[in-house]
Amino acid sequence: LRDEIGYIDRDNKNNLNYHRRLREILLGGRGALSLPGNSRISFTVFQDRFSRKINPEGTEEFRGKVNNVYGLDFETWYKSMNLVAEFAQSGGRTKSTGKARLIQPMFHFDKFFIWTSIYNYDHNYFNQYASGVSIRRNKTYNEQGFFPGLEYKGRQTKIGVNSRIVRHSQAEDSHLPWDEADFWFDVNHKLSKNLEFYFREWEEWDEEKYEGKYTDRGVRKTRIQLTWDLSETTRLRVRWDQRREELYEYDRLSSGHLLFGDVKYKPSDPLTLNARIVYFDSTEV
Repeated sequence: LRDEIGYIDRDNKNNLNYHRRLREILLGGRGALSLPGNSRISFTVFQDRFSRKINPEGTEEFRGKVNNVYGLDFETWYKSMNLVAEFAQSGGRTKSTGKARLIQPMFHFDKFFIWTSIYNYDHNYFNQYASGVSIRRNKTYNEQGFFPGLEYKGRQTKIGVNSRIVRHSQAEDSHLPWDEADFWFDVNHKLSKNLEFYFREWEEWDEEKYEGKYTDRGVRKTRIQLTWDLSETTRLRVRWDQRREELYEYDRLSSGHLLFGDVKYKPSDPLTLNARIVYFDSTEV
């Protein structure tokens, strides 16, 4: 949070020490109650108080001196169904409060798992001690989303199909609103006792800033992989990855690929030896 107070003049000793003296006091707690019928309800309440106001440049970061967070979550099991629901609210002493909502049913039928997550995080909901649902793998953004999925688990084969559709309530660079979506499926199949095949196809659609303006972008990522267990101590793996990226408005297509071979040798529990050779061509993406 020291980096989010505002501008730091690192050449000014007094200014730097001022930011280093930031202090935080956290008070709160969590309680859970078991209910009849294999259900549970939990409550979370805490207050985050800072020694000075947090005033970042970004629009998706906490701003203020006090943050009060109240949370409620519920989970229940009924036969083959599991249901999870969550609600939370954050805010300081002003009337500006943000809310987070999520509901997620899941069903299990023999070899199939089916689920969906529906969630809505306001752009001014902040909780630095929890991770929200996000389409991005590297950072959580406040957003509205729909995330259905299906998984099949057989004796030799495992198949997954997933999709996510997202709208950001307040986007980066004040570009409001903006949408993202992705779809992917993967197949994991045992060709024999020691040989395993894996395939994954991933499609993404979003908006990318190019030449000073936003344009629709599509990304396709493909992976093919073979894993061979030669013995209990030795494993061979070969993988091929390809990434294709297209900016539709500019008719611009770029691609790159990677090929690697991997050898893993584990002669004993405390010792593992690994060797890998990689060839890649990714100058365009």
